[in-house]
Amino acid sequence: MLKARVVWLVVALISSIGSQAALAAEQVRIAVSSTSLFFASAYVAKQMRYFEDNGLDVTVVDVGSGSNVIASVVGGSAEIGGAGIRNISQGVAKGQDLKAFGSSLKGFPNFLVVRKGFMDEVGVKPDGPLTARIASLRGKTIAVNDIGGSAGDFVRELLRRGGFGDRDAALINISSTPGRLAALKAKRVDALVGYAPEPETAMLEGYGEILIDSATDIPEIKSIEYIMYFARAAYLQEKPDRIERLTRAIAKATRLMKDDTTTARDAFFAQMTAKAFGGATDPKLAELQWNNMRPYFATAMAITDAGMKGARAFFQIPDNLPDDVLIDNSLARRVDAMPAR
Repeated sequence: MLKARVVWLVVALISSIGSQAALAAEQVRIAVSSTSLFFASAYVAKQMRYFEDNGLDVTVVDVGSGSNVIASVVGGSAEIGGAGIRNISQGVAKGQDLKAFGSSLKGFPNFLVVRKGFMDEVGVKPDGPLTARIASLRGKTIAVNDIGGSAGDFVRELLRRGGFGDRDAALINISSTPGRLAALKAKRVDALVGYAPEPETAMLEGYGEILIDSATDIPEIKSIEYIMYFARAAYLQEKPDRIERLTRAIAKATRLMKDDTTTARDAFFAQMTAKAFGGATDPKLAELQWNNMRPYFATAMAITDAGMKGARAFFQIPDNLPDDVLIDNSLARRVDAMPAR
């Protein structure tokens, strides 16, 4: 009887300690625009328990678009956001006191995917002149996840390069990846702007083809700063220790993605399986996505001057929003200089 009571007391003590540790972990919500590899470092850090190791209870929430991410951070339903620099700069231009503090993705890995048979109908080839491929979009319907965000900017930039105006193609907002793919498959749209896994899925399942690949067709944007982690400037000032621990966890995930790519890939897709309630990604599709996106992953947390220069030109960020208004690199530089642990 005494032995049973001792065992019960030990179990109760362990449970109490565990409960206290859970209560002690500081809760942080990260809003992102998709469950995609754009935010792989956050998802890998979550799966590998790097946030927990730094005393944080982190929830990563897909809110559907960059504009929604900004609204989530501004409105307080998330402390941290992951979004494109264009979305962040637009928020700042509207008077929101936002600051980016770490890099997630460099380059602009968007693809313009058209329905099967589209290129034959309009008489263009995937390796034909870019101007001809852009011209084929005139008067067509293109699905994007956020008309006012980076995907919409991509279409507008293509039209500009082809000598057309913003309204020479019809953009429609479809916020989810399954929704955009379903619309393309059913031929309700002519094209979509997508990123992994959209081009890979459409190609493997045989109903889509890549018309324009930003990496090969617009090579000067391969190294621009694109996706960043950000917060309200007041939050950065009020919670510097919390932000530093969050940054350390993401930096550790970033290093894992570079040094042990297989482990990182498996961690990311384990998160995707959990979010899909057990629906695992096809291994062939997972490997194709990961390999296509690897060149774009940030290799350090600090946002680079050269990358920002390219981003400013591509996203037409106004001069009255200088880098020091948009970015606080102090924590990222300190974390990058720390030895790996």
